[in-house]
Amino acid sequence: MALVLLAAVPGVAHGGKAKLVKDIERSSRLCEISELVRAGDALYFGTPDGCRDGMALWRSDGTLAGTHRVGSFASGPKNLRRVQPMLAVGDVLYFGLSDGASLGSRLVELWRTDGTDAGTALVREFAAPLGIEHHPYAPPTEAEVDGKLLFFVSTPGYSVTPWVSDGSPQGTQPLADVGTLGILGLPVRSLQRDGVLLFVAPAVGGFGLFRSDGTADGTLLLHVLGVPNADDPGVLPEVEIGPDGALWFAPTVSHNQREVWRSEGTPATTSRVATLPFASTWALTGGTHVVLEARRGVARVWRLDPSSGALEPLLDFAPPALGLNFLDVRARRNGVLYFMADIARLGELPALWRTDGTVAGTLQLYEGYAYRDLFPLGDGFAFVPDTGGWPELWHTDGTAAGTVRIQGPDDHWDYGRFVPLGDELLFVGAGGDFNADLYRTDGTASGTTTVRHLPGVPSRVGTLGGVVLLHIDGTLWRSDGTADGTYPLRELGIWTWGSWPWQLTDVGGTLLFAVAGRDGAANELWRSDGTRAGTTLVADFPDGDDDVPLLLTPVGARLLFRRGPRQLWTSDGTSDGTAMVTDVSDGDPQTEIRTIHEHAGAAYVSVGNDSATDGTLLRVNGDGTLASQPVASVAASSLTSFDGDLFFSAPSAPEVAALWRSDGTPGGTAAIATFSALNRRRRPEIGKLLPGTDAMYFSVGRRGRTDLWRTDGTSSGTARVAPLPLPPGATGKGSVGDGAFLDDLVVFSFPSDIDGGPNLWRSDGTEDGTRSIATIFPYLGLTSFAVANGKVFFVSPGYFFPSSLWVSDGTPEGTELLNDRVLDGSLVAVGDEVYYCGIGAEIFRNELWRSDGTMVGTLPVFGRDEGCVGAPAASGGRLFFTFDAPRYGPELWSLPLAP
Repeated sequence: MALVLLAAVPGVAHGGKAKLVKDIERSSRLCEISELVRAGDALYFGTPDGCRDGMALWRSDGTLAGTHRVGSFASGPKNLRRVQPMLAVGDVLYFGLSDGASLGSRLVELWRTDGTDAGTALVREFAAPLGIEHHPYAPPTEAEVDGKLLFFVSTPGYSVTPWVSDGSPQGTQPLADVGTLGILGLPVRSLQRDGVLLFVAPAVGGFGLFRSDGTADGTLLLHVLGVPNADDPGVLPEVEIGPDGALWFAPTVSHNQREVWRSEGTPATTSRVATLPFASTWALTGGTHVVLEARRGVARVWRLDPSSGALEPLLDFAPPALGLNFLDVRARRNGVLYFMADIARLGELPALWRTDGTVAGTLQLYEGYAYRDLFPLGDGFAFVPDTGGWPELWHTDGTAAGTVRIQGPDDHWDYGRFVPLGDELLFVGAGGDFNADLYRTDGTASGTTTVRHLPGVPSRVGTLGGVVLLHIDGTLWRSDGTADGTYPLRELGIWTWGSWPWQLTDVGGTLLFAVAGRDGAANELWRSDGTRAGTTLVADFPDGDDDVPLLLTPVGARLLFRRGPRQLWTSDGTSDGTAMVTDVSDGDPQTEIRTIHEHAGAAYVSVGNDSATDGTLLRVNGDGTLASQPVASVAASSLTSFDGDLFFSAPSAPEVAALWRSDGTPGGTAAIATFSALNRRRRPEIGKLLPGTDAMYFSVGRRGRTDLWRTDGTSSGTARVAPLPLPPGATGKGSVGDGAFLDDLVVFSFPSDIDGGPNLWRSDGTEDGTRSIATIFPYLGLTSFAVANGKVFFVSPGYFFPSSLWVSDGTPEGTELLNDRVLDGSLVAVGDEVYYCGIGAEIFRNELWRSDGTMVGTLPVFGRDEGCVGAPAASGGRLFFTFDAPRYGPELWSLPLAP
């Protein structure tokens, strides 16, 4: 599935694209295979070391019995990772082994096989820095010449050199000394003529036209294509074989200036035919030379007479506006050239055109933009136009009347993976739930039918006679174009979760985070500066659910965290500086570390049990050492810094709740306000402490009654502000949840009635100034309050449906919904914006979002299949987040933040 980067809009706080920081724990659940390469009567593909059967070469003839491993390979001292088929020469397949994890990595070993284990042998090893250049997504770089394999080897410090192999170690040799030919890069165009490979590759002075017959003497530079600056070669040269067998090519000789040349394959027969108009594209089809001239204010189609170099006009779009014009070649077939015309005329849409080199044969086929390539079908092509809505599939036979819609519109969001099957095409319609349907078409509406539903979109396809092989989510499928003949052949992947970076925590400009794995594996502590090299393991704890690092809390330049329920640890971001502070075990299996709070350069750790009555408050000094004695023997909760001291709530008697104040010493820790139960049986509940500049607010909930209180940090300055209404007959204890300050105004969550009462409130510290602001569905407690751009952002949790993002300026009219598809309730404020994980326009597509507090300013930043999970964190000028991508599993990603 393809990565989708969503364009940044003006005003966002980020300053670049999101990137994977590091694949921390490799996930192989999808088992990304190589391309499918045909040799003889089978298709071959390679699997990397993370797949179910490891690093292996596979063979399939489209049947269950004929789908099996040809050979397995060990990583060895070279740390080999991947098998990549290259090219078949006769019935022999050449393939390579790579020490890189991704497709397109350089190959360090060359192998050959006839499809049997006995017929599989190593041909040659390449010692660093040599390596075979094989890039499956680029133009072909291997070729068969005189029954041998021609391929390219490069070194980091030199050029690219062609090699040849007859399948034996002694017969695998370079065709020139390193650097002799002056080839600086892989071929960008290549074709064969009379058993000779002709190719265009970057060379000294621009592009060069080369030839090779598989011998050293027959491998030479034919012509330097005239580009004066090798660093700016311009448009890639077009190369074609004419009906007379001659080689035709069109190099760029200066900025947007091209020439047409002809060659018989030797330097002596290589000469210039014509100089083209400025900003022109040349194409040869069926012996006809067509020139498309397009630039600001000009768009024309010409026919070139190769004997004289003269241009004959076929069409002049004559755009009246001086805008940019584009004429792009899309396909050629049966002597007809198909091209897109995007002309700068008011109200005129891009259009698909054709020309056969005559005025009468130059005409418009379809008004609208055609996506991607045109796919050969029958006497014409199938194509997917941009309709502005659900996709459609069209077919053209090269005439205006014969250009018709044959499929759609329907509820698929994309058509793709077009594969020829005899005289028909198989193609995939991808659905919004990331499932897919397989179709077949003969180019007519009546002949376009559904084959069967697929569990996912194929990532690899290959054809073998009347069978198509498809790789879908780690499984190899086959199809003969019928429902019964479409089924899985082999499971290749292993379902693993890989790593799960979470609790992303900034510690002095460095990110520290925990990594969890499936079934209690990979309990680790990591650090990252946003680079791959700077993302390293700090500590690896034993596997097991009880050993996952939790409650990561920055304390000065150190990190405090809980490991297991009762161990308190500290770390300075290094392995040697990571150690246990204390084990709080007291014989009670319910005792655990419940809260870690940073205050005044120290950490305060609340230890308690399920009874919520017994507990201990510990202090950890800034150097990571435990203070000599506990601060207090109470079950402290809601630890908060205010007015230079530490505040918390805790019981002071069985039926009494208290607000406590502490200077960090046992003697300086005492309750400043106590609250007794109304019926002496149920202790009052003190809500979350919300500290402001001059006052701190909290709620006191008793049976059927809740009040808002305010304190300046002293006993005399602690007073009731106002009652908070509960529904009639309520017997529970309401509680103020999260909140934030806008200057002296506190905005907070209090769900007065889960059946529809107000749940967003405000207070200025007076009873008259304490009132509800809004009633927000589903009437529950609001969470994750954050202040940015002078507004309070918060989340209304959805539970059975997506949560929603809201913003408020403290007034009813200034409270509005921003996004109703928040993935979870974790917001992080960065400057004047907040970032969070949300769901995109397509359901189950999770994306990283940002908001400046306006509807138009609430937009996705980065999206991909599967997607963003958990809470982002800002650290060291970057925004870090966990993203679940199909290839990597959940891993750490980052986004640079603007200065």
